[in-house]
Amino acid sequence: MNFKEFSESERKIITNHLRQYLGFKKEENLPAIFKEQKLIDSLKDFALRGKLIRGTLFLFASKMFGEKESKELLDIACAIELMHSSLLIQDDIIDRDRTRRGTKTIFAKYEEDGKKIKAIDPYHYGISTAIMAADVAFFFAIDLISNYKNSELSKLLKYYSHEIYLVALAESADSIFGQTAKDPDMEEIYAVYRHKTARYTFSLPFEMAAIVAKVDDTTRKNLKELGEHAGIIFQLKDDELGLFGEEELIGKPVGSDVRENKKTLIRYLLYKRANDVDKKALNTCFGNPKAGENELIVVKALYEKYGIKNKINDEIKTLMERIWVLFEKLDFDQTYKEILKSLLEFNLQRSA
Repeated sequence: MNFKEFSESERKIITNHLRQYLGFKKEENLPAIFKEQKLIDSLKDFALRGKLIRGTLFLFASKMFGEKESKELLDIACAIELMHSSLLIQDDIIDRDRTRRGTKTIFAKYEEDGKKIKAIDPYHYGISTAIMAADVAFFFAIDLISNYKNSELSKLLKYYSHEIYLVALAESADSIFGQTAKDPDMEEIYAVYRHKTARYTFSLPFEMAAIVAKVDDTTRKNLKELGEHAGIIFQLKDDELGLFGEEELIGKPVGSDVRENKKTLIRYLLYKRANDVDKKALNTCFGNPKAGENELIVVKALYEKYGIKNKINDEIKTLMERIWVLFEKLDFDQTYKEILKSLLEFNLQRSA
């Protein structure tokens, strides 16, 4: 079995469990005015359109550690996914992205609703309601994790809250980089990659499973580091897809990183290598809210001219070398090692 086959099975289980939980929350006896915005319906639609990769990774790692699937573990998997939805809703507001997963983002949807109900400021209504939807998802996640009746609950919550706190700090740093003239160095870029994406996508579900299963510190450390490296590759691939991907596949507008002047490694390397003339050309693209196909053509041409792809590939190769060293240190059932290996290989080739 490879990871794709494993994830297809687990995704169905997580989907059903999350749908059941949100259905229960929807039926709570609350004032009618609290239900008019249909926040839970919006969350359900938004969350279930995702790949549910982080919740699946938690269940995978739990089984790899010898844990049996249970309601409590499914609660944690769903909590991870709801927190992911919360962060994505906020991320779309920050990046001003109006599409996600092939449809309107939460704030764009509520802006449209604001026009229908004749809100004084539909855009502000959309932003405000989306923030509340993100808050609801956040506290639902805490609610689900608290169902874990085990002596490790405190340790689990402490770890989880600290990691999400670091995601918030990294998101804030990313926003500062995009909104100011500050040009971060590679160390600062990697710090954002590590805490905004890498640890949160791979290390967090791995380590939460390690806490639940009470695995030894060495194994947990190795998986944490493996997850960080895999997560940075994930982000580097995301950066490339943001320039060269197909909107229908990646589920969000191509070129948004250029328009939002995201201080990615690609941008850093372009400015570091470009001559003065080409830097002026880049200046007309990055941070230009109206940047479209023509500006992306300029960026792509310079990306090729200065061999940025080769440099990114070198970075990925180095990370993969570290990953395989850590992989060989893991002592698990061969079936699960093969699934993990297929995940790491898929992470290199993904197109969405």
